[in-house]
Amino acid sequence: MRQCIFCSNKANSREHAWPEWILQRLPNVKRLRHHIGGSPEILLDRPELIIRCVCSDCNQGWMSRLENASKPIIGALMNDVSLWLDTAQQSQVAIWSMKTAMVVEQVNSRKRTPCYDQIEREELRLTSAIPIQTLMWLGRCSLRSLAAIGTDIWVDLPAIPKVARGAVTTIIVGHLAIQVLTIHVRAEHRHRNVDINTIHPKAGKWDKLLIPFHFPTRTIQWPPPLTFTNDGAMSIARLMDRWRIGNAA
Repeated sequence: MRQCIFCSNKANSREHAWPEWILQRLPNVKRLRHHIGGSPEILLDRPELIIRCVCSDCNQGWMSRLENASKPIIGALMNDVSLWLDTAQQSQVAIWSMKTAMVVEQVNSRKRTPCYDQIEREELRLTSAIPIQTLMWLGRCSLRSLAAIGTDIWVDLPAIPKVARGAVTTIIVGHLAIQVLTIHVRAEHRHRNVDINTIHPKAGKWDKLLIPFHFPTRTIQWPPPLTFTNDGAMSIARLMDRWRIGNAA
C-alpha cells in the first residue's frame, strides 16, 4: 500500500479530487476533462475522480476541515458571485488550491515523478505552508464546467536548458478558474539566481484575465475585467498552455 502523500501513514482512503459539495452544485456537469503531464486528455463519463493517495486520518481530519472552511468562498466564486476577497479569504483559497493540485498530480504518479515532494505536502498539512517558488491566479469562465489539467514544464536560461522543472495545475469549478504554478530549481543549478517572478508566460491579456493571489497583501475583487471563453484568444485552452515556455521533457 502506498504512503499517504501528506503524512507517514498508509494511503488507506480514497480521496475525491472534487468533493461531493462541489459536484452537488454542478448537477448539469456529467463529464470531467482530465489531463496531466504528457498524457492525452481524457474525457470521463462521470464527474468523479477518485485517487487512493491519502490516509483516513488526513481525509477525515485536516482535509475535511479545509473543505468546510473553504466551502463558503469557493462556493460563491464557482456560482459567479462577485466578491471582494480579503487577505484571509485569499489565503484560504490558496491552501485549498494547493491541496487540490497536490492530489490531482497523483493520478498518474506511477508513470511520472510528481513535482511536489513529501516535505512540501507535509508542510501544507502541518502549517498550511505554500511551497516556495509558487504563484497562483484566479480567473472567471463564461460557462460552468469542471476540469483538472496538470502540465509539466521546463524552465530554460539562455544557453542553459532545463534549469528548473515546473508544474502547472489548472483547476476549473463552475465559473471559477484557478491556476497554480510551482518550479523547482535542479540541484546542480541552485547557485544560479532563478526566481519564479522573472519567468514570463506566453503573450496574452493575462493582467485582465487573471488576478494574482499567492501572497495576499490587499483586498482584491473577483471577477477580473475579462472572462475566459471556450475558444479564441481568451480561451481556457490558452490558459492551460500559457506556461509551455521550456523544452519538452
